[in-house]
This record gives sequence, C-alpha cells and structure tokens, in this order.
Amino acid sequence: MARLHGLSDAPGRRATAIALAGLMVLAAALLLAGLTRDLPSPEPDEPFFVLPAVGMAAHGSLDPHWFGHPASTVITPLAFVYRAREVVFHGAPITGAASSVAQRYREDPASFYVIGRLWTIALTVLTIPLVYLVGRRIMSPLVGLLAAGVWTVLPLVLDYGRLVRSDSAATCFGLLAFLACLRAIDVPSWRRFAIAGAAIGLAVSTRYFMVTLMVVLVGAWWCARRDGNRRVGWSQLLLGGGAALGAFAVMTPFLFLDWSAAERSLTAEQSGRLGSASQGLFDNVGFYLFHALPDTLSWPGFLLAVAGIALAVARRKRGALLAVAFVVTFLAALLPAGLHWQRWVIPVLPFLALFAADAVVAAADAVASRRDTARRRVFLVAVALGLAAVLAVSAVTSAFDAYAMTVPSTRSRMRTDIERDVPRGAQVAIEVKGPSLGDLGYRTYHVYDFPKNGTVADFVAHGYHYFVVNTYLALQYRLHPKQWPDHVAFYQFLRWHGHLLADEHPAGARKGPHLELYRVDDADLQRQVGRPVRSTTERSTRDRVGHPSHEYPTGGRRFDQPA
Repeated sequence: MARLHGLSDAPGRRATAIALAGLMVLAAALLLAGLTRDLPSPEPDEPFFVLPAVGMAAHGSLDPHWFGHPASTVITPLAFVYRAREVVFHGAPITGAASSVAQRYREDPASFYVIGRLWTIALTVLTIPLVYLVGRRIMSPLVGLLAAGVWTVLPLVLDYGRLVRSDSAATCFGLLAFLACLRAIDVPSWRRFAIAGAAIGLAVSTRYFMVTLMVVLVGAWWCARRDGNRRVGWSQLLLGGGAALGAFAVMTPFLFLDWSAAERSLTAEQSGRLGSASQGLFDNVGFYLFHALPDTLSWPGFLLAVAGIALAVARRKRGALLAVAFVVTFLAALLPAGLHWQRWVIPVLPFLALFAADAVVAAADAVASRRDTARRRVFLVAVALGLAAVLAVSAVTSAFDAYAMTVPSTRSRMRTDIERDVPRGAQVAIEVKGPSLGDLGYRTYHVYDFPKNGTVADFVAHGYHYFVVNTYLALQYRLHPKQWPDHVAFYQFLRWHGHLLADEHPAGARKGPHLELYRVDDADLQRQVGRPVRSTTERSTRDRVGHPSHEYPTGGRRFDQPA
C-alpha cells in the first residue's frame, strides 16, 4: 500500500525528542508512585532476586545459588551496588566476606528492595526510546512514536516495571539485541555480528525464553547474504552465535559451575501452582490468544496488532518480518511449558504495540487517501481515533493503579494488624503474598500454601499458632474438594475452630490479596483431635514444617534469614 507523502512521518526531531522525554517522565512518575509500596514486605517474587544479590554481596561471591530466570542482569548489578554501598558508607572490605551486608538486610530490608526497584524502573523507562528506535527502523517514525506511547501506559508493563523482577530487563536487552541485528544487516561486519550476538547473550542471561532472538540473528545474517555481499559467510553467523554463548557464560557462569543449584532452580520454576498450571499445549494456546494478550492490550489493541502482523507479512519488509518471526517464535516457545503466566508475554509487547500502531497508521492513510481535500486533518483525526481505541482502557487503568499506590494495601494493613494482635517473638506461618515480619521480631515461616507443608497439628507442634491465610488458595481447593480433601480440611479447621483475629480484603483503591489472620491454641486442637498436640507424621516433622521454606532461593532461606 502506497503511503501518502508526509502524512506518515512523525514530527521533527525536536518535537519527537520532546514527546519521548514526556513519555519517559510520565512513565517514571507512574512507576515511582509505587517505589516503596508495601515495604518492608516485598512482593512474593522480589526475594528471588534480592536475596541472591544480598548473599553475593555478603559472601563476596559471584554465585547467586539461584538460576530460575536466570536474571543475571538484575541480580549481579544489585549485588555490586549492595556491596559498593557497604564499602563506601560503612567501611566494608572491597573483597572477601562482608557480614555487615546481611546484618543490614535484617535491620533495614526496605532499602535493598528500593534499590532493586529503582534498577527495574530505570530499565523500564529506557525501553521507551528503544521502542521508538525499533519502530523508526522497521516501519516509520510516527509508528515508533505511537507504539512508545502505547507501551508507556500498558498496566501490565507498569505493574511489573516497578517490581524487582527480570521482565523489564529482558524487554530492554531484547530490544537492544534486535536493534543490533538490524545494524548488522546494514553493515554485515564481524564486529556488528559479534555485538548483536553479545546483546542476545545479555537478553538470554536475563530470561531463558529470549534465546528465541537467535531467530532474528539468523534472519539478519540471511538478509545480509541476500543483499549479495560476498563477504558475508558462515563465519559471521558462527561469530554471532559464539558471542551470544560467550556473553551468557560471562553473565551466568555458575549455571555451569553450580549445576546442583541450577537444577533445583529450574525444577522449581516448572512446578505447578493453582491458577497457573497448564493442562497441555492447547490450554496454553487458548490462554495466550484469548486471555493473556487481549487482557494486556485490550481486545481492540490485540486485533489491531494481528492486523499489523498481517500487513507486515503482506508488505514483506524485512525488518518487520524479523519482528514477526521473533513474536511468533517467542510465543511458540511458551506453549510447551507446564504452566503459564500473563507476565511472560511482556518481552513481545513492544513489537505488538508497533504492529498495532502500524495498523492504525495504515488505516488512517487509507481513510485520508479517499479525500481530495483536508487530507492531513482527516489523517490526524483517524490516527487519534485509532489510538484512542488502543489506549482508552489502558490509560484509565494505569491512572487508577497509580492512585492505588498511595493507598495502604491489604498486605500493609495485615502487617499492622499482626503488630497489634500478635505478641512479639511469636511464630507466624504466612502463605504467599502475605506480609514480611522478620524485621519486627517475629519468627516467620513463608510457604506458597499451608496444606502442602503439613497439617494444622504439624504447624502447632512446631510452635506456629498464628496463620496468615491467602483466601484465594483456600477457595481454589474448596472448589475441588474431591481432588484435595486434606487441603480443604486444613482450611475448614481454621475457619471452624481457629480464632479469626483480622480480615483484610481489597476494596476500591485498596489493592492486594484477601488475607485472614487466625490463631490456633493447643487446647483448640486437642479438643478436636482428642489427643495431645503433636506432629501427625514423622516425615512432615523432619522434612517440612521443621525446616525453612523451600519457596525461596539461596538455600531455602526465609525473608528474615537472608544470608
């Protein structure tokens, strides 16, 4: 389709720079609104990245003992920052062990998570100009600018862009790798292929699924060969692949040197969870095509992205085709997994935003081309309407979420309730998404769910009389009582015979899980079971409740036992 001259161009360089700067400031404001959200109680996944970094900084080691993502571009920089802070401000040695890092975490865990969140926020904001640069290269400046605007207000991106996780880092390094591959097509030198490969290695050392960028590297090499450049041979492709492997090995060396820890991490990453376990290939296809992507982009945005992909295939412009190949390959790599998560699609969202924006601009071009007068006005109106269809839901949701960041969450309120109702020094068992209490003097035991770690008698026998329940988990088990009779009995006992001390549920702008706090006394339990309180089985006593939670990295340490 021929484009109208001048109508698909973005504003001038100065106006574009101002627009991008404005988007970056907007994103930073929305993300920083949640900088200290719930701290010192981190989000459930954040300890997987912060605790290994704390351990590395405290022990003076480069081995994180956790390789689930593997998140090396998050964990390793944080470890260096944590150690540098201790060296500069607290006189710790530059090399060797520095036990004061672990002690500082116990006394002030919030500061460690703030540093980690700032790193994630920086990468999320940096992604905005990268989206524009990719869009300018493979489509048009206007498409790149519109897509950057779409990316800026996507609620899923903002939700995970303010947490210590690897999603934003994977997206940022993935876009850098994609740009490096495009540059290798322009000038197919050994140097540029090596840079492209190294950038891919950084992306893969952030998230394993980013290995699908190798399709883009191979595609770039093939395009360079098709241009008739005789200097392009197998050596460039092999060099790029070797650079990718080398960069990955440099960033994640202990994946190969500490295989036992790596195996544990990878096995744990594939363990099913209620609500995330997959029923097979077709279940994953349905989840991503009819839930994850439409819920993230909105149905209008998702359908526009599909239309944009179809346009890219029809036009056969190689840069856009490489983007299509990456999106399709990446999503295909998610399908065989034994579980699925909406957040796993984040690294391809910039490309889907580009395709959606391209469809809007193409449609606007088509509308404007039917008018002989006031074509620019018609074009701008059409673009505005198309963009509004994509952004309406996302912008409103993101604005509300930013406001919600200023309202105490259910986790913060539960933490306050525990301070009020539970004596200091007591042992508290906490399910996933519950508050962290280690800095308050409580002995805590964090698990994903209680029933998989023992019976009520097991917990009480080990001194855990207080239970913070995530009611979502209890509900999921109650919906399948025949499949999970023992699990249902656990929660029913708490509801019928435990003492409900606090009930915090989300309402209005108050976000967070529905949490309940129960107390179970020895007398309550003995009255029901008719015998003295003791662990129900020797195995659960030895292997489960009596030991630190295996839900968290670095050798099973809990929130209050960082190193």
